Amino acid sequence: MMQHIKTMTNNVKELLLKPEAFFKNLKTNKINWIFPLSVYFVYIIFNSLFLNYRPLNFPNELAVLDILNPSFLFYFGVQFFWGTLISVIFAVSVIFLIKFYTFKFSLALVSCLISVIAGTYILNNFDNFLLPVALLLIFLALSVLIIRTNVNGFIYLLKATFSVNLISFLFLPILFISVFLKSENLFLISNLIMAVWLLILFVKAVKTISAMSVIKTILIFCFSAIGAFGALYLLSKINLLSDNTFKVILSI
Repeated sequence: MMQHIKTMTNNVKELLLKPEAFFKNLKTNKINWIFPLSVYFVYIIFNSLFLNYRPLNFPNELAVLDILNPSFLFYFGVQFFWGTLISVIFAVSVIFLIKFYTFKFSLALVSCLISVIAGTYILNNFDNFLLPVALLLIFLALSVLIIRTNVNGFIYLLKATFSVNLISFLFLPILFISVFLKSENLFLISNLIMAVWLLILFVKAVKTISAMSVIKTILIFCFSAIGAFGALYLLSKINLLSDNTFKVILSI
């Protein structure tokens, strides 16, 4: 037991102070699934407590979502199931875009932008049940293919995605304080700092498996996040994801 606690503590210190070494150990499986899953599970428990404590109109921008009667268990369930699905889709998207950006950069960038714009336009202007179903099936088939041909990279990125929730966990006390003080500025600044830290860790994580430039890596992060939420939007369009659940995901 003590050895397990010591190992977990060392992993925490390494992720915070020596992230490059942490991600290398994660890639070579010196760090197994216990640490990423433990961090993820502990985070979603405490984040569910925070979300249940936070007023639905804090910050004010969230009031427009009009979320209905959430509870601790509801927040936990959304994060445990849908949050995990987002992590999986995100990891798949990152693997795909790392391969995609090995082509000419300008062509890859323009292709991604056109895909995002075209997808958004189609979904907002064509109220057809079959379209989102077809897009989801295509995405699922591509995802299975990507995972099968890049198993090690996918597993590594998924473990990394779970692990970096440690940063979000460390910011929870500040977020609790910001709500207690009703300070939206403290809340927004804390989230901004947290987002920058997470982006830096993402760059370091990708650098471990690819010699990708920082700019390309940031673009991969952005497009992968869009892809993950886009997939959930498709699920909401065919009523496999309730409006209230989708609103909660947007508010987290």
